[in-house]
Formats: sequence, C-alpha cells, structure tokens
Amino acid sequence: MSAVLPDDERLQELLALRAVEGLAEHEQRELEHFSTRYPQLDTDALERVAASLALVGLEREPMPAALRARVEADAAAWLSQRNSAPEGTGKASAQRVVELRPRPAPATAWGGWLAAAATLVLAVVGWLQVDRTAQEREALAARQAALESAVSRLERSLAEKDAALDALQEPTAGELLAALEGRPGTRVLPWSATEDPAAAEAGGAVVWNGEAQAGVMRFSGLQPNDPAEWQYQLWIFDAARDERFPVDGGVFDVGPDGEALVPIRASLPVGEAVLFAITVERPGGVVVSSRERIALVAQPGA
Repeated sequence: MSAVLPDDERLQELLALRAVEGLAEHEQRELEHFSTRYPQLDTDALERVAASLALVGLEREPMPAALRARVEADAAAWLSQRNSAPEGTGKASAQRVVELRPRPAPATAWGGWLAAAATLVLAVVGWLQVDRTAQEREALAARQAALESAVSRLERSLAEKDAALDALQEPTAGELLAALEGRPGTRVLPWSATEDPAAAEAGGAVVWNGEAQAGVMRFSGLQPNDPAEWQYQLWIFDAARDERFPVDGGVFDVGPDGEALVPIRASLPVGEAVLFAITVERPGGVVVSSRERIALVAQPGA
C-alpha cells in the first residue's frame, strides 16, 4: 500500500532514527504519541525495510589484519600468563586457545547500517516527492476544473442578464418607426375611419413589417379615452387564421391631443396580415371582441 506515511517531518525523522540507531526513551514516547495520532500508521515498516536493505544489499567486512594479529597476540600472552600461574589460582589451565573467527568491527558494521539508512532515506524522500507531486497535480487539475465550471456558470449568467437588458431596452415607438421605415418589406397602410364617434376626425396609418413581426400605429384626431372606463384595442387578421379569431395586437390609450404613436405587440406570430382593425373595448381589452364598436381599419390594397 502506498502513501500511508503521513507528511510529518518529525515523524519521518523518528522512524528513520529508530531504523538506524534506535530511539532514546523520550523519543520513543514521542513516537508512541504519533501512533495514537495516526492509528493506521505502521511504525515498524521503515525498520523492516532498513533491515532488509542491510541484509540483502550489504556484505560483512572482515576485521582488519593488523587488528586481528594484535588481538590474537594479546590472547596468547594472556593464556601463557595464566598457564604459568600456580595451580588453584584460576581455571585457565582447563582452557585452550580458540581461534578467533572474522567478525565485523563495530565501526564497519555501523558503516553498513549508515549506508542502508542513507539508501532508505533517499528512497523514502524520493517516494514522498513523487507522491506529493502527483497529489499536487491532482489538486491543480481539480482546481482548474472548478474554475472552468465557475467561468461557464458566469458566462451563462452574463448571457441571461444581457438578454434581460435587451428586453428592458426595448426601442421606443419613435425608434421602432424609424427602423421600420428604412427596412425592406415595410408597408404603410392608412387608417380608414368608420362611423364610430371615437374616430369621427381620426387619421394616421399603420406601419407593419411581416418579416420583422413588428409595427407601429400612428394616430391623429382620435378621441381621447379614460383608461378606467374603456380602451382601444388592435386586431390583426391573418390570412392563415380563422377570421373569427384575429391576433390580439394590444390595448392602448389616446391622450387629450388625440395624437398617439403606439408600437404593435402581437400576441401571436402573424403570417400574412390582411386587415388591421381598432375596436373600443373595456379596460384591459378582451380575448375575443364582439366588434360592436370598430373605430378604424387599415387594409392592404384598399
């Protein structure tokens, strides 16, 4: 299992010391404290690895020849002295010289352990660096993905706000009229007054562009209305629809001077407009007009 060693320099130092030369009593207590903090921590793993490295990768070094000769000479002299001593002064007479077997001197043994420790530390440090680099790459990738997601949400939000602003910034009737007058396909149809008293002196025209689905009505001499009592309402007769159900073009009011410039707000798309009619309706308009009071009409080709 990889990446089980916590990223704690002091802990790593204690484990390395324990593997190389052992711990003092206070250091052992400190390591036990880490074991409590990290219940999954395998404190013996590092020591096992160090021991394996020492056993597998290192060879015992023989005792230096000069040292060996000196030890053997000292041993022979000591035995000779013991053998020449009076009987009963010791048990050396029953002993014999035993040939010393080569064994690693303490210094050379520590040299092997230190080499193992150095190798082990390098391996552990390298492993930690690789593991840390991989974790950092994963963290950066996650952070980048989060930022890209946030940017996408922000772009969508900005697009929605732009659309809302465009809707709020609807052109005025004058701006719309100017735009339609210079646009191909725009038709200007003069109003024809009926016998309704509201239109006795009325005139003007309706400007409509079927491709743009937009239009403006211009009125003069139309009877002013009280919006609390009644309102004017536009109806657009479409060649593709039943004439009993013309398209509602919206309600509007006329001020005291009888002048009005009103944008058309068709409730449905209009295929081919064949007749525009202004009726007098109750406040707020109606869904289906009784057509009892038709004030003005405008018709292509009339």
